[in-house]
Amino acid sequence: MKPETSLKKGTVVQLSPDCTNPVFGGCFMIVNKTGNWGAQGYIFAPTGMPPLQYFYRATWEEMEVIGTAAWEVE
Repeated sequence: MKPETSLKKGTVVQLSPDCTNPVFGGCFMIVNKTGNWGAQGYIFAPTGMPPLQYFYRATWEEMEVIGTAAWEVE
């Protein structure tokens, strides 16, 4: 995606299968911070109790907007 000034906290993006960390390729990330480099957010892994959260910094080129999260974890 091209740099998005409208990208804000709570936006859901999907990471490219070719993202920097292939473990997260194709995952959905909920944005909690943006910068001129891209966005930072969290990804849930459905294993464990409670589910695990992983933080990731994605460049503009490795993500696409999906929508807005209905719920966010603080």
